[in-house]
Amino acid sequence: AVVQVITRKDAGYKEYCSSSDFIRTHIFPGGHLPCMAVMVEAAQRAQTELHLVDVKDIGLDYAVTLHEWRRRWNDNKSNLLKLGYDEVFIRKFDFYFAYCEAGFSMQYIHNYIITWKPSLHDTEEASLAPATQAVPSGADSWTQLILVVYIFLCGVCVGRVEGLWLAPGVAMAGVLAYKALLPLLAPRSLNTLAQKRSWVGAVVDLNFSSVVSAVFVSHVFQQTSLPPVTDHTQEALLCGVLGFYTFKLWSMVMFKTAKLGYMASLVLALICFGAAVVKGLFMGHLSLTLVSHIHSASASVFRLATLHGVKPTDRLHSLLKFVSWSTFIVFQVIPHLLLTAYIWKTREDFLPEYTFQMAFGGMLGLNLMNARLFTTMLRM
Repeated sequence: AVVQVITRKDAGYKEYCSSSDFIRTHIFPGGHLPCMAVMVEAAQRAQTELHLVDVKDIGLDYAVTLHEWRRRWNDNKSNLLKLGYDEVFIRKFDFYFAYCEAGFSMQYIHNYIITWKPSLHDTEEASLAPATQAVPSGADSWTQLILVVYIFLCGVCVGRVEGLWLAPGVAMAGVLAYKALLPLLAPRSLNTLAQKRSWVGAVVDLNFSSVVSAVFVSHVFQQTSLPPVTDHTQEALLCGVLGFYTFKLWSMVMFKTAKLGYMASLVLALICFGAAVVKGLFMGHLSLTLVSHIHSASASVFRLATLHGVKPTDRLHSLLKFVSWSTFIVFQVIPHLLLTAYIWKTREDFLPEYTFQMAFGGMLGLNLMNARLFTTMLRM
C-alpha cells in the first residue's frame, strides 16, 4: 500500500491532539495530522502485518506548490470577488497558503509518500524505535553471496596487485559499519528509517572521504611532477576507493535508493578504477580525481547538519552550504575539467588506443556527474 500523508513531528504530538489551530478551525474542520510513530504503532497494534518499508519526503517540493497556489490565488482576486467571495474569505486562504508554505519550508510539517508491505522474509520492519537491523533479513544472504564473489575476483587479481585486497576489505568494513551504526548510533530525533539510513551513510562517507583527502593532500605535496609518479600510496588509495564504490553500489541496490544515472556512473567508476589498478596503467592520472573527496567530506557535514535540524535560516546552514559549493567548484569541477583537457592534449601518450578511450570516456562521465550534481545543488 502506498499512502501520501501530511504529518507532524513526533515531538509535541500529544499537545497537538488536545488543542486546535487555524487550519483545523477555518480550513479543514475536523482535520488531523498524524505523526510517523503513531502510524507505525497503529499498524503493529492492529496486527495488520503491514510494515513501513520506504518513506519519501516531498515537503520541500510541496512548499513550492503552495507558493505557486498563493500567487495564482492573488492574481485572480478580481475573479474571486466577481464570484461572490468576500475579502475575509480571500485573505483567509491567502494566509492558509503562506502558513503552510512556511511550515513545509521549515520542515515543521512533512508531506510523506509511504510504502507499506506485508511482513515477508525479504521485507524490512521500519520501526521508529531504535533500529535493530540495518538490512532486510533476506538481504543478508545476498550480501554474503555478493561479498564472497567479490572477494574471489579480487583474489584472482591479487597476484598482480597486492594492494587489491584493500578493495574487499573497505567494502566489508563499510557494510559492517552500516549495520553497526544504524541500530546503535542513529539519533532518535530522526523520525524515519530513511532519515536514519541517510545519517549513517553520511557518517560513513565523511570518515572515508576525510581519510582519502588527508592521504591525497599529503601525498601530492611530496610529488615533483603532475601527474604524480605511480607508487604504493596511489595504488592503496585507488584500491580503497574501489572498495568504497562497491559498498555504495551495494547500499543502493539493497535499499532500493538508487537512481539509474548515479548507478551507471558508479559502475563506470568501478570499471575505470579496476582496470587501471589491475593493468597498472595511468594510476597517476586517476589518483588526481580523488581531490573531489574534499568536497564529499564537506557535503557529508552539510547533510548531517540538515538531518540534525539545522534550518535554512540559520547562519550555520548558510556557512556549510557556502563551504559545500566552494569545495565543489574548486576541488571537483575545475580539477575534473582540467584533467579531461590534459588527457585530450596528451592522447598520444596513451597506448594502446583503448586506454585513451577509457580514460577520456571516464572523465566525460565524471563531468556529466558534476553537471547533474550542480543542478541538484541549485535546487537545495
